[in-house]
Amino acid sequence: MTVIQVYAPTEAAEDSEKDEFYSQLQDTLEGTPSYDMKLLIGDFNAQIDSDRRGQNITVGPHGTAKETTNNGERLTSLCVNNGLKIGNTFFQHKDIHNTGNELTTSASTADGDRHCQTSEYFVVGKIRLKLKRSVKK
Repeated sequence: MTVIQVYAPTEAAEDSEKDEFYSQLQDTLEGTPSYDMKLLIGDFNAQIDSDRRGQNITVGPHGTAKETTNNGERLTSLCVNNGLKIGNTFFQHKDIHNTGNELTTSASTADGDRHCQTSEYFVVGKIRLKLKRSVKK
């Protein structure tokens, strides 16, 4: 398993800083073995609206932002280029959760079913892994 933890530049950051961040992230994703389970998590400082722009595989119908930000476009592009999905856009949110105080996180798996999970709130989860020792033949 590979865990990639990120904190993206804010919307106010220079484009060159954002370009460098996404370039390094793309290089990191490409450098991860394809057979490895990948968890991409962190704060992308991105907001995505419900306009899917023909990217129905990557973006679901339940984006919560009024308008997709520049960082949202960058995250969408990263996910499209890597066969990932922006998971929280596939689930309807209750209006009480749409406060504008948003944190975006992401997670992905690469073993056949790929997802790029974004969420606007802290989520606590438990993962149970059963690891097996690899026997060399």
